[in-house]
Amino acid sequence: MLLSPLADRRFKAGALPAAARGNWLFVVVLLAGVVLRVVTMLGFRGVLWFNDSYDFLRIADDPFPHPLRPSGYGLFLWGLKPFHSLALVTLLQHAAIVGLAVVGYRMLVRDFEVRRTWAALAVTPILLDSYQIELEHLLLSDTLFTVLIFGALLVLA
Repeated sequence: MLLSPLADRRFKAGALPAAARGNWLFVVVLLAGVVLRVVTMLGFRGVLWFNDSYDFLRIADDPFPHPLRPSGYGLFLWGLKPFHSLALVTLLQHAAIVGLAVVGYRMLVRDFEVRRTWAALAVTPILLDSYQIELEHLLLSDTLFTVLIFGALLVLA
């Protein structure tokens, strides 16, 4: 007998389909969001560029306080510098937003007792909005800002 409170929370065979059964609308929206992101990653190899992107890469190459651009995103890129892959940056940005949608849905359902249908509809814009997906694919600080702000709100909730 284990004294861990997580002992009875181990993964059981068939647990995933049972969890999806009660959350079918969210599963459909989540899968659609993931498919859209995969199509975007395959359709636009690497990253999409914006005027600010060059400044962020300059900050990542040699960290310095930029007078116009937030330094946090440049430091985020600097941390990924050893991997030499801008595709990894977009993959992480896409994954972070999908993860936020999952955590947001879970929190709405479990902590705030929102009905599953309404919770699924609440996270639909972040998963299916084409502008959001484009922002995730751009080399811009917007996605990191969204993740940090939404994460802070989740911690405070």
